[in-house]
Amino acid sequence: MDITKEYILMCEKAEEIQKQWSSKQCWGGPSGRQGSFVYNPKHGIRLLYWSEHHGSPHKDYLGRQSIWLPRQDQLQDLLQMGFGAQIDGVGKIYLANIHKIGFGLTWEQLWLAFVMQEKYSKQWLTDKKEWVKI
Repeated sequence: MDITKEYILMCEKAEEIQKQWSSKQCWGGPSGRQGSFVYNPKHGIRLLYWSEHHGSPHKDYLGRQSIWLPRQDQLQDLLQMGFGAQIDGVGKIYLANIHKIGFGLTWEQLWLAFVMQEKYSKQWLTDKKEWVKI
């Protein structure tokens, strides 16, 4: 799981993705789901789980400044397209940006970039640290 400053910033600036966060991504325990990673400047990174005993966690549990850090599988779920098309698309983004990205690219960053391009026609500008319409 990517918990780098770069990924946290990319997620924070991806407002469309932040709006997609819901407690259904927090299933944990016996169901085999992994919960949701959330970053908050005051509390750091936390893993939130849904529990039958404690109910559904909400992002505000850690404060309004909390940022959802989607895992790769959660990003793939947001696309709602066939896996073959996903692999083809993410591969094209990787090849098109390898000269700009270098070797520090993580799978979560790559998939986030693909989701933002496919769903919202946005591209991450590393030098400006923002998503821009393409």
